[in-house]
Amino acid sequence: MGLKFWGKPSYMWERFKHTIKWIPFMWKNDYDWDHTSELEILRFKLKSKIKSFTKWSRHTCWEDDVAQMQFVVNILDRILDHNCYYDLATSNLRSLSPGDAWTTKPAGKNLTELVDIRDEKRKKQDSRYYDHVRYLEEQDWKLLWRHLEKYMRNWWD
Repeated sequence: MGLKFWGKPSYMWERFKHTIKWIPFMWKNDYDWDHTSELEILRFKLKSKIKSFTKWSRHTCWEDDVAQMQFVVNILDRILDHNCYYDLATSNLRSLSPGDAWTTKPAGKNLTELVDIRDEKRKKQDSRYYDHVRYLEEQDWKLLWRHLEKYMRNWWD
């Protein structure tokens, strides 16, 4: 391995620190079973870039780039916080006690079946509300990708 592989000697310490910074993050967040790992990596990288741009500020309009990156981080926070959408969905149902919507009935030896006892009007209302929550989540996803598509190519120092 020559000098070309390692880069300039003056950058070796920075590369080492950068690698060490990623190890705990990758240990905690790098899984292959769903999309959240990729979003966590993107969020981590953007937060790192925000710190770098704020520290070095080498180009004009760097404040605008930082604001755009922070906007994406905020959207990622909302998408990755699954409870955000869950809270929206359940806030509509808090007026009901659990017995008003669901009950159990015997379904065999030592088994019970969960039965929905809401009337049709309430079922339609809840369905529309859940559809609206799914719509809001889809809007966040679209906003995330549109924003990245529009601004990400400008985020370099």
